[in-house]
Amino acid sequence: MSTADVSSPTATSEPPSNWRLVAFSSTGFGKSLFWSAADIFCLVFATDTLGLDPALAGAVVLVTLIWDAVSDPIVGLLVDRFPRLHGTYGLTIMFAGPMTAIFLSLVFTAQFSEGVWQSVIFVVGLLLFRTAFTFFDIPDNALFCRIARSDTSRIFGASTRKLMATLAAVAVSISSSWVFSDNADLTEGVRILLASCVIGIVGSLALILGAATVRRWDKLAPVTSLPRWPSLKAIIGNSAVLRLCLHMFFSSLSMAAFMVCLVYHSRFILGDGGWFATSMTIFLVGQAVGVVAWGWYAVRHTAEAGLRLAGSLAVLAAAMFFAAPSAALSIAVCSFFGFCAGGLNTLRWAIAPAAIEMAKLENGQQNEAAIIAIFTLSIKAAIGFASLVVGGALSLSAYFPNAVATDSQATTFMGIVGAVCLTSMFAATMVVVRRSAR
Repeated sequence: MSTADVSSPTATSEPPSNWRLVAFSSTGFGKSLFWSAADIFCLVFATDTLGLDPALAGAVVLVTLIWDAVSDPIVGLLVDRFPRLHGTYGLTIMFAGPMTAIFLSLVFTAQFSEGVWQSVIFVVGLLLFRTAFTFFDIPDNALFCRIARSDTSRIFGASTRKLMATLAAVAVSISSSWVFSDNADLTEGVRILLASCVIGIVGSLALILGAATVRRWDKLAPVTSLPRWPSLKAIIGNSAVLRLCLHMFFSSLSMAAFMVCLVYHSRFILGDGGWFATSMTIFLVGQAVGVVAWGWYAVRHTAEAGLRLAGSLAVLAAAMFFAAPSAALSIAVCSFFGFCAGGLNTLRWAIAPAAIEMAKLENGQQNEAAIIAIFTLSIKAAIGFASLVVGGALSLSAYFPNAVATDSQATTFMGIVGAVCLTSMFAATMVVVRRSAR
């Protein structure tokens, strides 16, 4: 329901307390559980359990993420258009969370089928999972933009949400040490399925709890006119929105390629499945520290200055990782890159509410969900492209499950992924530099 004349952002004038924002951030915990599980397990499940060619598996993941990205603006427009959805986001979040859990588990039941049905169930399940995820992801981010009304509350809220998301990612990372264990009794595919079931239950409860804590503020003020559909210019015509979209795409491409690379760096380059759990945990610890540190920096300077500095340091960290001569040094650099990623992931969402407000002032329409959808489209498209890049790098380096790479294979794989990580993060940093310079 895009609004042309909104006197106040919500029906409750008193802003939520910081404790309410902390409680609401449990939705970030739930979202991250779902996303991290799909991010870590899906590609490995496709290549090692279903036996798909790495390039084909990467393409499948990309196609589902393209659908996810395409569905974002559709869902955003639907949410903005219909009063029942736009007026109260929490109900949509509470319904879509459990559905997402069901579809995530469905993805990993493909291992119990045979022939072409394995691929069909995997692809259909992943498409349904992505769609259900979108139906709570868009309202959740839009709800945060609605209730966070000052720069301080936006930085605090974005920081706590990212911190909770990081804790969830740590939990999934720790579970991966059991999932990818060589000594477990169950097959790897069954372990992935069991982990996804537990993640689905916990994630759904976290989403329901978070949405319930801010019900008082989850209500749009009365409006006087409702345009049928907002124009594309009304959504991305504002330069702040467009530049933030570009930054989100390039930074997400770099971070996603780095994260997926960790899985295959462990299994393919080092031949040590346990290295991934260690490196991922170190990465996420660094990210948790970064969330706090970059939030502190942004309060004392600006969020844009923080994004610029975090991006510059991330370029350095990526260069160090892909040139690291030893596994021990690589793990240390993971912490540094995670520290930078904490700032990038936090501060871009701290800027988002201001970008939405600028678009509203320029166009006279409250297109919260539609603009959020464009932001998430940028992120998901980048993640999908990162999966394709890693899958292509694996194919070009002649990857084979459970085989350890030769020196030439390792050079090919790390060179391709490293080039993408470095150039995309540099591009993201330049977008912020140009914007802040104006």
